[in-house]
Amino acid sequence: MNPLTLLLTNNKLKNGDNFNEWRHNPDIVLQYERISWVLTKNEPTPPSGDSTPKQVQQHERWQNADKTTKCYILASVSGMLQKKIACMKTASAMVHHLHEMFGVRTRSTRVKAIQTFHNLIQKPGEPVRDYMMKVISAIIEVEMLGADMDADTQMIMIINSLNSSFQ
Repeated sequence: MNPLTLLLTNNKLKNGDNFNEWRHNPDIVLQYERISWVLTKNEPTPPSGDSTPKQVQQHERWQNADKTTKCYILASVSGMLQKKIACMKTASAMVHHLHEMFGVRTRSTRVKAIQTFHNLIQKPGEPVRDYMMKVISAIIEVEMLGADMDADTQMIMIINSLNSSFQ
């Protein structure tokens, strides 16, 4: 079986309920591809004018392995998570971020996410569209951490957070 097929036939990481299972699958694929080291080794110093051919080759090898790993990770998460982590510089940063989000799902993490949502306030002159993107992101974060917040509560919190020009 193709390693990518293995990765994609199993459940994608969506809301963190299957984080540990998800984390195991990319590890298997990366070991098969012999590039799992990219998650633990720092990026070599970018080549300069006085770099040796070996240093240039090491940097290119790391870059290629990191790019492949990022693709595997993005292919194995939900579309919403893809958008959230696609801009991250390295594959190890992606995995670290996902681990922070889902690796330890504690009550305090959920409370902190709810407080962040609750403390959102639209700044004067801030476009509604931009502000609502922040609100949606905060709501998604709360839901992904497993906190239940009914739609009425969400609406009340959103309406109360809009600036006075909406009253």
